[in-house]
Amino acid sequence: MSETRKCILSAYLVFFISLAVLFVNYDKSPDKGYPLPDLNTWKVWLTRLYSGSTSGDLAVDMSFYTCFIVAAVCFVTGELTGNWSQVDKLWSLLPVAYTWIFTLYHPNTRLWLMTLAASVWGLRLTYNFVRRGGYGWPPWSGEEDYRWNYVRKWPIVGTRIGGAIFNFSFICIYQNILLFLTASPAVICSKYARLDSWEDYALTLSIILLVYIEYTADQQQYDFQTYKYSLINSEQKLHHPYNVGFPCHELFSVCRHPNYTAEMSIWFVFYLYTVSAGASLINWSLIGAVLLALLFQGSTLLSESITTGKYNLYTRYKSEVPRFLGLFNPFKSSYPALLEVRE
Repeated sequence: MSETRKCILSAYLVFFISLAVLFVNYDKSPDKGYPLPDLNTWKVWLTRLYSGSTSGDLAVDMSFYTCFIVAAVCFVTGELTGNWSQVDKLWSLLPVAYTWIFTLYHPNTRLWLMTLAASVWGLRLTYNFVRRGGYGWPPWSGEEDYRWNYVRKWPIVGTRIGGAIFNFSFICIYQNILLFLTASPAVICSKYARLDSWEDYALTLSIILLVYIEYTADQQQYDFQTYKYSLINSEQKLHHPYNVGFPCHELFSVCRHPNYTAEMSIWFVFYLYTVSAGASLINWSLIGAVLLALLFQGSTLLSESITTGKYNLYTRYKSEVPRFLGLFNPFKSSYPALLEVRE
């Protein structure tokens, strides 16, 4: 069985597990609708922290101060070095750290399973970031995301003051808050006392399967680009499918961004731990997964606009393959490249 077929079958399994968790908890959740008590708890925490006091929960205090100290360090470092990818270096580390904080201060089986799932996710993403040259020495060096150069050409952002404001507000403050919010289901699960059940183990399995899909997609893309550039550097003629310029085979024949689809799905599944814990089907910790999904809408629009300008066939690719979701067929005999350069 091909890796692509395994990934598609895994995706369907995750989908049905998620539906099952929602179904069995529909009438179990003690808080129907939007749990205002949780929001009021956050208001009390934030008021106390703003006044210089403590929230009453050491895990919340540590996470709050970590978030804003890291944001400040990333801003100063980014401005001094001109490298806006400081938050990117911590993207795979901070959600894991926040989950560990709540697990260590409020240990229960569910939180340990969440920490296991988050750690597996973090290890894979860190590995991928390392091999792409994202880290270097000294720590503030390393490759910058190529898209920031295009963002610097935007009106206002291209000015010195505009760029600093963008770096401070969107990259450092907003994205650091987002990273905490993606891990915020751990806050909910530290407050609910319902015992762990099969749902928690099934959700952990689901996240590991999604990490497997993400790893496979990244590997297929990495292998494609590595071999393509080896041909270019050795001045050999690019043959099919490398002359297309971008991967459109295997998982990339199913959707244009299979790794991003898996990434967004991971945090929606992570949110379902709160439902298993007994929280409302819709609670405030869903904000992290939703905002992350919105961020990916914008980032893929930017990256696809760049790719469309580089490769003539990308417009056709966009018309034939869904960006994220579709009715994926796991029973095809193979998943060859969809496009071919006609010479």
